[in-house]
Amino acid sequence: MYFYLAAENTTASFGEGLAVGPLLTGTVFSDDSLTLDLPAGVTLDGYHAISVWCVDFLVNFGSGTFGSVVEYEVTFEGTWSAATHQPFPPGPHFSGLIGATHNADGVFWELGGLASSGIESMAETGSKSPLTGEVDVEITAGAAYNRISGGGIGVSPGRVSARFTMNSSHPRVSLVSMIAPSPDWFVGVADLDLFRQGAWLGEVVVELWPYDAGTDSGPNFTSANADTNPPELIRQITGFPFEEAPPLGTFTFRLLCPSPPAGDLNGDCRVDFRDLAILMSNWLVDCNQHPDDPACL
Repeated sequence: MYFYLAAENTTASFGEGLAVGPLLTGTVFSDDSLTLDLPAGVTLDGYHAISVWCVDFLVNFGSGTFGSVVEYEVTFEGTWSAATHQPFPPGPHFSGLIGATHNADGVFWELGGLASSGIESMAETGSKSPLTGEVDVEITAGAAYNRISGGGIGVSPGRVSARFTMNSSHPRVSLVSMIAPSPDWFVGVADLDLFRQGAWLGEVVVELWPYDAGTDSGPNFTSANADTNPPELIRQITGFPFEEAPPLGTFTFRLLCPSPPAGDLNGDCRVDFRDLAILMSNWLVDCNQHPDDPACL
């Protein structure tokens, strides 16, 4: 048994983790401080959890997480309109945003998977309550860190925003909203990783395509309820009524930085070679002489 470092607080991650400190052979610690030295050349970059880990039987005898906590804002821009999509239903809108920040163990929906009862209720009626319950269960289990809940778009096209916090041990986002009216159609993102190579992403834009939850067989926006039995797998709708149509909108995830350091050009709350690359790409650009240059817009 050792102390083990891992990227995430999960059994799978600790199974591929790194042993630190001495072999634990029954020594009892009580109200003591214990210093663990990292192996030569190793830093904490990429490690966000620690466990008392039994190597032989892959058993976690206690674990915790550490790392940075940041705040993001997601803006849901609904572009679905009669000008972009035909046929177009009466009363077009999107239900309230619901989702979670989570790690690899937190799976709320995925293409090719079966919809949970929470996803089914959201996609068919716009209700957030069942999916909220599923998120709270995963928070208690440690697979999710925070719930994301926000308003909907009362009339599309439109826009709505919500803020939420994230921890680097739970760097992924899943978020959904019902396409309304519809039988069981929705837009969303699943398992989006916002923490890559040891840094939070400053801004990520996700195009929103229509998905079928596989729980109702109605063919039209205003079809009567027709439960799909047995349920089908979640799929992207590429045929009627969205055949050859553009996305219905976007999710824009933007890292909020209350006190950005000087030189942070890409908005990720740190100054690194990414900022230097932006600076060098704009080296000697004269916006007075070339106002149409992309760097000047």
